[in-house]
Amino acid sequence: MNSIALSNEIIDSLKIIIGKEYVFYDAESLQHYGHDETEDLHFAPEIVVKPRTAVEISLILQLAN
Repeated sequence: MNSIALSNEIIDSLKIIIGKEYVFYDAESLQHYGHDETEDLHFAPEIVVKPRTAVEISLILQLAN
């Protein structure tokens, strides 16, 4: 699996789209969201976003594309 480092520009764009309080990239949040409760497996994401509307999801997908 290839990993693409997120640029500050992309992170800033995500903050504009959904608000900085819904964009997480601190170590504690990444550790928390990097596992589920079924097994003891950990795969830390580079960033966690929590969009609240279909419009925000659409804008995030446009940015990802």
